[in-house]
Amino acid sequence: MKTTFQILPCREPERLLTLNEAAKFTGLKRSTLREWVYERKLPAIKIGGTLRFQLSHLELLIDAFKRASLSSLPKRSSPVDSSLTNSLESEPDGENQAAA
Repeated sequence: MKTTFQILPCREPERLLTLNEAAKFTGLKRSTLREWVYERKLPAIKIGGTLRFQLSHLELLIDAFKRASLSSLPKRSSPVDSSLTNSLESEPDGENQAAA
């Protein structure tokens, strides 16, 4: 019986960024990135004693920050609703004002 193997297409290797490149890409300090790696909050690879970061991991980090910052924003009401509410709360009944 003859065995055949199927050759699957290989993924293109992912770009690895140096610590300086990762800091520039994310806008974070090098020390912050280094700290997060040692606290195991951010995956990294050590090559020849230097840290390398996968671009996809940094993109996920940025997306997570965007989602967190958007979810922490207060919900805004329309300016018309808030001005109407404020005027109703601060003024007594209009009929009483006209009689006075």
